[in-house]
Amino acid sequence: MNIYKKYPVYACLIILLVLFPACSKNNFEPEPQYLPDWTEIKGKSELNIFYDIYFLNDNFGLISGTSGTLLKTPDGGSTWQKMDVGTEISLFQTSGLDENTFAAAGNSQYVTTDRGNSFSEIISLDAGSISDVHFITKHLWYGAGGNRVYKTMDGGINWDLIYSPSLNLYRMHFTSANTFYVFGGAHWNSWIDSGEIDSDGFLSKTTDGGDNWVEFQDSIIISTELLGVSFINDNVGYMTNLSHEIYKTTDGGYNWTYINSPDFYTSKMLFINEQTGYCPSRKKLYKTIDGGVNWKVDLDLDSLQSSTIRKVIKTENYMYVLDLIGRVFKKSETIHDNNS
Repeated sequence: MNIYKKYPVYACLIILLVLFPACSKNNFEPEPQYLPDWTEIKGKSELNIFYDIYFLNDNFGLISGTSGTLLKTPDGGSTWQKMDVGTEISLFQTSGLDENTFAAAGNSQYVTTDRGNSFSEIISLDAGSISDVHFITKHLWYGAGGNRVYKTMDGGINWDLIYSPSLNLYRMHFTSANTFYVFGGAHWNSWIDSGEIDSDGFLSKTTDGGDNWVEFQDSIIISTELLGVSFINDNVGYMTNLSHEIYKTTDGGYNWTYINSPDFYTSKMLFINEQTGYCPSRKKLYKTIDGGVNWKVDLDLDSLQSSTIRKVIKTENYMYVLDLIGRVFKKSETIHDNNS
């Protein structure tokens, strides 16, 4: 008896099972690998927008966002705990001294010294909005907001104004306890119809904890708004500007060498040594291994129904990425920050 004549349906199924693997192999492209080295360790949030991620070490980390949202992880992102900061304002930046003492800042600054069980609002009549905070010791902190940099030596009770540039500053960038940079600028439309944009930039540096400042006057700096600055030590650093240009300095910011103008939007870049750097651009994270000359996509969130990458950071052994809707991605990266 011919089984294929008696049972034609089974015959068709057998033929399909035989041919389908061959068709899959020869005629269909494999599914793209958008996370070849990365692991998603936190899913998206339905209610909040997230702005900042900070890790004290490989394990203890913080992320902050709208509506007073501040989450911490004690285990490298495996679990996350939401803390009650006591505010509904947006928290644009977070940082910490240790697992007991850390802070989040928006229009006000909120600090905990008991692992996030309670928070105190730090208010200064002079400081107003503090959107960036950096801890040196339990008592010595720096804060920045608008176009002002402040210093407290008593754990936030009193603040001294130590610097006030003429343009808005975006971040403080520390390379040691006493040496740090501040950068920023402003831009505006010259002609609304033409869409042309004018901008000014600034970069300043202190090497004595804010007592004295160097304001760099190189035309490369002052002619265009600075969007990102990343130093790997006191002398070697990179910057990017509104014109999507990347520059490098090897003498602490006094002289700059043009590197490249990538064909993607550049901001918030992070170099972890003189050759290796990362740059988030919308939903993609680009990586260079030749000092910024060439860039390739290292993380692509387009297909994951994800959102704009907010920030990329590095701990001793890992890279972490935060997107706007609260997803966190992680990969191993053992290159040390100050290799050169």
